[in-house]
Amino acid sequence: MKSIYAPFKPDGNPYVEIVQRSLHMYGIETVQLRTAFKIGGAKEIRVANFNWLENKLNRKTKVMSLLNYLLCVGIISWLKLHRVRIIFTFHNRIQHDSRHPKIDRSFMRYMCRQADAVVILSEASRRILKQYMRPGDMKKIHHISHPNYSRECGQYYKKLDVTGETVNILFAGAVKAYKGIEHILDAAERCEKEQLPVHFHICGRAADPAYKAMIEERAAHLSNVDTRLSFVPDEELYRLIGENALLVLPYNMRSSLNSGTLYLAFSLGRTAVCPKIGTVEEFPEDLIYSYTYKTEDEHREKLFLMIKKACEDIKKDPAALAAKGEELKRIVETECSEEEIGRKYKELYEALAAK
Repeated sequence: MKSIYAPFKPDGNPYVEIVQRSLHMYGIETVQLRTAFKIGGAKEIRVANFNWLENKLNRKTKVMSLLNYLLCVGIISWLKLHRVRIIFTFHNRIQHDSRHPKIDRSFMRYMCRQADAVVILSEASRRILKQYMRPGDMKKIHHISHPNYSRECGQYYKKLDVTGETVNILFAGAVKAYKGIEHILDAAERCEKEQLPVHFHICGRAADPAYKAMIEERAAHLSNVDTRLSFVPDEELYRLIGENALLVLPYNMRSSLNSGTLYLAFSLGRTAVCPKIGTVEEFPEDLIYSYTYKTEDEHREKLFLMIKKACEDIKKDPAALAAKGEELKRIVETECSEEEIGRKYKELYEALAAK
């Protein structure tokens, strides 16, 4: 069976490569979207699987966004005309840096209604999708978890050792405003004042020069923070995670829903401090230092308290933190393996192809 998979190239996102690899394991060949528009190209294609298609609408002007909206509608309509079944994967509540939220919401509603299947990565997505889908369409939802990263990072796994005096905590990933880096710096200031034995490492590329400058300026005045605000190769990222006791990921709950970085941390046997986004809800509550918040002040307070709790837990029983990470690693290896992901997609593809 042939399937369009978009985006086809990973472009720095391993999720795209891993899911395609899981499809190949079950005999599903993936091709680029443009293949369908060649003469006779759509005849052998049974399914088109779209990820982050809504990002195409995030243009500077409303006119450009609306033109891209119409282009996407044309593509979906053309594929459906040729009896290609549509899968839409629901990754985030809304675009993190959305310029035109109303257009985005309209497009999400369009995709959810036009799709033959909507894939969710976490059960929390069902609640959010109610605003985009008619009650009768909810049966189109299929839960297929985010895959683990064991194949990519397995050789870098290192059992956690927190016998030293300082607890090393890592932020890793693209440095953007919705990821709450300033809240980490606020927590670092309080840790310094309360003399908590914590050192923060903030690593990842910062695309916005002004945001980068703000972080570096504030970090320069903190003895318990170091930054590396540039691109971090995958192998170096895996090593960094292994060198830290846990991750801190203070995501914005208004837009964030799923996190590949959490699955990467779990694949390497590390837990995290993170708001209770959809990914976090997929795992036992006692394994992750999670919290909810309503205001940014509450976010800062609860982030600090969870970091403090993690430090206290390590002081009481260093092995307990390692046990949390090991159990998370076991869960993602068994429930989120490429084989399991591929099996679920195979069942979905066969059901759609039979329609």
